[in-house]
Amino acid sequence: MKLTTPVLYITFARPEYARQSWDAIKRAKPEKLYFYSNKGREDNADELKRNEEVRKFIEEIDWDCDLHTWFRDEYVGVWTSIPGAINWIFENEERAIVIEEDAVCSLAFFDLCEKLLLKYEKDPRVWSIGGSNFVKNKVRHQYDYYFSHHSFITGWASWRDRWKKLDFENVRAREVLEADVMKATFCSPGEQRLYTNYLKQGLNNYEKNKNWDGIFNYTCRAEGALTIIPACHLVQNVGHSGVNNKTFLKCRAFQEVTYQKEEYIIEHEPPFVLPDYDFEQEIYKYKRWQSSLIRRAFDRICWLILVQWLKFSPMK
Repeated sequence: MKLTTPVLYITFARPEYARQSWDAIKRAKPEKLYFYSNKGREDNADELKRNEEVRKFIEEIDWDCDLHTWFRDEYVGVWTSIPGAINWIFENEERAIVIEEDAVCSLAFFDLCEKLLLKYEKDPRVWSIGGSNFVKNKVRHQYDYYFSHHSFITGWASWRDRWKKLDFENVRAREVLEADVMKATFCSPGEQRLYTNYLKQGLNNYEKNKNWDGIFNYTCRAEGALTIIPACHLVQNVGHSGVNNKTFLKCRAFQEVTYQKEEYIIEHEPPFVLPDYDFEQEIYKYKRWQSSLIRRAFDRICWLILVQWLKFSPMK
């Protein structure tokens, strides 16, 4: 496989994850690589050490590669760091694949992006290509990829003109709520209620703790944007640490890649650039279960049990 699409690799100070995602990038051998590294915090010696360990990965490049690096001299928050890195590549490239250090991408994912970034470059309805597919049940149409209103950013690709439409000074979630966009976007009342609630929660969280992916999601909703979803799961999220990942029931976001071919074979393409209803129904079922009271109560109880066990365990 020849990977001509520029790749942006976003890193910080987590070599335990970065080693896995970097090895995947090395297998793909991109002809042009943008290697971004936020700086470790000065008051954290271990973080600085791990940060330097990740930066030294560039010494392993042993293929013909047009390398660009941006190693920050001081730490900046996520709100500044990640959008800054994405702005950097789209100031220089028309299209790109974006990979954070906890996203382990298969060769098939790179191949999918290589093919479809060119195919849909001039189609403003399509905003991104994702590598994740959390649907376990087979979708009736059995295409090799689908269009969806949902965007997934654990390994994704897009174009400069789409990214440049994001306005980080204007949170369009309020416009989407006021216009009742979810009723115009999704078919079933259940989907409309669930995603409206998600949007309200997301807006509340954003106002407390700004997040760049929220801006991306709100803009996609406002623009009626579509994401390309592969029929197979092509990217594994290995970033298991963090407060949002405390779950005892296995989360599909961390499922392993099962598609073993290096090339992503496309034989059955969707005939229309429209969201696949069956696929979106399966996503809705999954998200409804993820947000259910039973699911959340189970996780809460398990964490309380674990905390108490650690507190009194003689092995600590």
